[in-house]
Amino acid sequence: MKTAHNKVYDKLGSQYLRGCIQLHFDTDIESLFRHHYDATNRFVKLFTTHIVLLVAIYYITQFITFPGSRLAVILLSALLVLSVILASAGILVQRLHILSRVSLFIFNLLFLLTIPLLSKMTTSSSISQHFIFFFILLYTYIFSGLIWRDCIAISLIVLACVLSFNPERTIIFIQSDYFIFFLFSIVFCVGAGYYKEFQNRQFFLIEELLSQQAETDPLTGIPNRRTLNHHLVKLWKQACREKKNLALILVDIDYFKLFNDYYGHIAGDHALKRIAIELTHHARRPLDLVARYGGEEFALLLYDIDANALSEHSNKIVTSIAALEIPHEASKITKKLTISCGSRLLYARPNLSVRKLLADADQALYSAKAHGRNQAVIFGLSYKENL
Repeated sequence: MKTAHNKVYDKLGSQYLRGCIQLHFDTDIESLFRHHYDATNRFVKLFTTHIVLLVAIYYITQFITFPGSRLAVILLSALLVLSVILASAGILVQRLHILSRVSLFIFNLLFLLTIPLLSKMTTSSSISQHFIFFFILLYTYIFSGLIWRDCIAISLIVLACVLSFNPERTIIFIQSDYFIFFLFSIVFCVGAGYYKEFQNRQFFLIEELLSQQAETDPLTGIPNRRTLNHHLVKLWKQACREKKNLALILVDIDYFKLFNDYYGHIAGDHALKRIAIELTHHARRPLDLVARYGGEEFALLLYDIDANALSEHSNKIVTSIAALEIPHEASKITKKLTISCGSRLLYARPNLSVRKLLADADQALYSAKAHGRNQAVIFGLSYKENL
């Protein structure tokens, strides 16, 4: 049976082996990638979007010359300003991925749709217009942060608008050098946009795989002590804000050195895996965590739990491990593998620290081992009260 960390790692590994030529992951990995991509590129997208807005407004004011152009300039500028405000909101609010994606799509589409409204674009092929148009496409495909499929959709819409804007001028436009440059620019930017997203997806998979390796115990597949420390500090701060209790249970396998000496280290590794899997059943809530603390020790972090529930939980853990019926002929207390638990419950407040939680839980574990093992002791209660 695999733990949740094992399953995530296997999915990432399988996805990396399959590659991402189609620029799409499995549903859960794709969601992680989109949020990661938005979060890591949001300030670049915000900066470039405002720069492009200024260029667009300048471009419109310089080249719209048909009757009523003043009104057209005002309307187009207003549309672009409104769309960039929406895009900025989507970029800044990281959790609203859909808002970010849709708002940027609207802004880019409105921006590129100004092209067929510029009459000189269909009759002239000045270097300045070529440069500005190429800059527009580079922004759409490289700097805006939209996924490649959205950029393709925008290009098709804009191309259709350019070719259908004015039938007479469309023929002139197709016969001009500008049309060749237009097609070349689109093809070049499409290729660059595809390569950019492909590389981003590859790097994302590698980073996630390395992160999983750094945060996971390689033997048991559950989080390691590094992850526990990080999660403990994070939960402690949250518990202080929300004025909640935080509990830590330290678990130690009884006479595990004798177990390894008697059965061998391969059997010992197998026992550690079975115990790790069993412990994950006791930390199912979103904020709970089970981790390998080191050697034959494990730790369970439980958020917002009272003293009675912690006592019941600790005793269930001891009972469930004994129920695995793992033989331990070398044990000095019974002929099966057992554990000892030390627990500590703290009402989180700023004047305390996670060090006290760890120290008190460790002291409770020492007490459980000193009084015969195969039991759970909660710090702050006497040995008899724990019984």
